[in-house]
Parts: sequence; C-alpha cells; structure tokens
Amino acid sequence: MKKRTLVLFCGTIMSLALLCACGKTKEGINGLQGSSIEHGETKQDGETKQDGETKQDGDTSASKDKTQDTISSAPQESKEKEQDAWGIYQSFLKGEISATAGDFFTKDDAENNFDGISAGTYSLAQLKEVFKENKYLDVATVKYGLADLNGDGKEELALFLTGKEESDLNWTGIFAIQGDALVMTYGYDAGYRTFAELYKNGKLTIGGPNGASSHSCSYYTFDQEGEAKEDFTVWEYYGGAADSILYAIADGKIDVMTIPENEAMRASESQLLIREYRKGKESKIVVSEYSTDSALKEIEEKFVHKLVELGAKEITQEDLDQLVPKDLGPVLEWQVWQEK
Repeated sequence: MKKRTLVLFCGTIMSLALLCACGKTKEGINGLQGSSIEHGETKQDGETKQDGETKQDGDTSASKDKTQDTISSAPQESKEKEQDAWGIYQSFLKGEISATAGDFFTKDDAENNFDGISAGTYSLAQLKEVFKENKYLDVATVKYGLADLNGDGKEELALFLTGKEESDLNWTGIFAIQGDALVMTYGYDAGYRTFAELYKNGKLTIGGPNGASSHSCSYYTFDQEGEAKEDFTVWEYYGGAADSILYAIADGKIDVMTIPENEAMRASESQLLIREYRKGKESKIVVSEYSTDSALKEIEEKFVHKLVELGAKEITQEDLDQLVPKDLGPVLEWQVWQEK
C-alpha cells in the first residue's frame, strides 16, 4: 500500500469532517424569542398612521379604542406564551416535572431497546440514571440551548449531557411542548469517534469513521413532530470497503458475495478511493483515485462499472460539491445549567 495514497485518504477524510461543521455564533440564550408588533401600527380599510390613528370613513372613537386594545394585547399574549414555554423547560431542568418519551424512543421497545429509554415519563435525574446504566455515561455536566428546529415558530429545548470529558460519550435530547405535555422527541449519541453538530436552523450533522477504511457524514432536518429525519449521507471508501455501495444498491435482491467484480476487489490490495452520495436508494459516486498498478486498476474499473450497471450514477467532484452544502449556518451554542 503506497504511502502517498494513505496520506491522500486521510486528508480526504479530514475534508469530509470539515463539511459537517461551521463557524459558531456569539449569540446567547435569553429565553424564547417571539414576534413583536410595533405599538400604534395597524392596517384597516384606510390609511394607516402612527400613534394608533386610522383614517377611514365613519371613524369613531369606539373603533379606535378597539384597535388600540388589539394592538396592545398581541405582544403581551405572545410574551406570556414565550414565558410559559421557558418556564416549563426550566421546571424540567430543575427536576420539578418529567417529560414523556416520544415515538422515536419507544418504537424499538418491542424488538431491542437500543437507546435504553422505554415508554413512560422521565425526570432529568431519571435520564441520568438510564444513561449511567445503559450507555456508560456518568453525567457530569448539563447544558441546554433553545432554537426553533422545525420552523413552526416555537422553540424546542435541546439538552446536552456530557461526562467529565466531552470527547467521551455524550448525549443530546430534543424536547418540545405538545399540547399540555412536555415530550422528548429525539436523541442521539456522539463523542469518542463520532462527531455531531446541531444548528440553530434545525440542521443536524452526525458522522465519523466506520472502521479503518470508511467514513461517513449524515445530514438531517427536523420534522413537525421534532424528530430528525435523514436527508442524505456522504460516504468515503478505501479499497475493498467500497463493497458497501453494492450492498446498498442490491438491497437484498442480489447476493453481493457472488458478484465476480466484488470478489476480485476483496481479494486484491486495491487502492481505490471513492466517495458516495446516498439519498434513500439513490447512489451517486465519485472516483477520486485508482491504483497506479495497471492490473489493480483494471479490477477497480470493472468494479466501478458494475456499480453503475446496478444503478449507481457516476458524477464529478464538482457535481458532488453542488449536492453537499458547505455552510449550514450558525451552530447552536450551549449554556451550562447551574443546578441549585
């Protein structure tokens, strides 16, 4: 295996990781932010003026008073709703109320409860115990952030639980007020070899190495229920690890291990470097580098041709750059919750 190829592969992996991050903002969290209506401005069936004066036919003092009452009450009601939402989130952080586990956490209970969270309600203290027992995460620091992740005009609570070292395993949970209940709608792990970044506009990236010869970064957006849904994933493969593309394309319809081109690749010392854009069942590939050895290159070319034959679309690096956003906006900044 050539040293030049290994250096290129490592450099490419570092570049992919950088695609999943962006600059941070210095804005802090000061409670929920809402819409504001300027006092004294409204639109009637006539000309609008400052100081609540509306010119229209048959204008009466009663209609003026009614307009003023409507204008004055709108920002007050909005402010009260914001305060109520933040008050509920604070009550959860203080341990005064519990949150109900949403569908994301309970749908795997019948088969294998991977997340360790079953149907029911959980206080912050109970969540810490669950993670200590099932995720080997002894929570040392609680952080939080507020953002409208799904664009519904209401800010969700993002909870970030870390151990003594943030580089170790950590967990992020999303909480939303649904009706009269506080619901835990989504959660994900990161740390160790997995990185994650949550953005103020509701974008989420999660990625990391998947063994010595592959690397991925997945891009998500939040739906109206507050659950993150995968948009697409960018993969990088080195050598025989590219057979993962075959498995995705075949989708169980073909025995991948019996494909001659795949067998030849796995038996070789291939130096093929390939990137894949995968969205659902759609697969687009970019071949970044072939082996310099002519015999190996022939095997690799046949393998790539088989990928295209089975449904993958070969594109250029420029095409891939157009598909993958380089700037996802400002990341969500975390505030440390000081328990009293």
